[in-house]
Amino acid sequence: MKGVLIVFALTCTTLVNAAPQRSYIEGGIDMNAIDWQTLCPSVEPVQWTRAGVTCKIVHPASDMLREWVDYGGTQPAPPAPDCQLEETSFKRWTTQITSAVRPWNACTQAFAKAIRLRSGGRIKYEDMAYEAWRAKYFAPWVVTSGGGGK
Repeated sequence: MKGVLIVFALTCTTLVNAAPQRSYIEGGIDMNAIDWQTLCPSVEPVQWTRAGVTCKIVHPASDMLREWVDYGGTQPAPPAPDCQLEETSFKRWTTQITSAVRPWNACTQAFAKAIRLRSGGRIKYEDMAYEAWRAKYFAPWVVTSGGGGK
């Protein structure tokens, strides 16, 4: 009986591991197909200026690149960016965490959020239109056309 259970457990494990991974499509990109361990450390920083302050190291998935909207009506001018925070985020999103089960989780989560927001079209980004941004960073993994605006 014990031998039967071991064979059954090994068979189930083999079947689960052999099952093809389902596609997870976000903004026209197959997120499961992305080679994160190659993409994340290869991302180059972008330079960004807002409110007269220029940050030289900004990750392309950063929220700072969103168009400034004063929803409360109390701050008509955009706030100056925190360049140190942007640089810290860039380093965290482009560095592998060797002790983690998912060593590129910070990078994947940052890009997944940016893809969701950019592809939705409701939130505008000042750096480039979604289609151009998606082509620049995710061209090998694009599976459908369409997406949000700028």
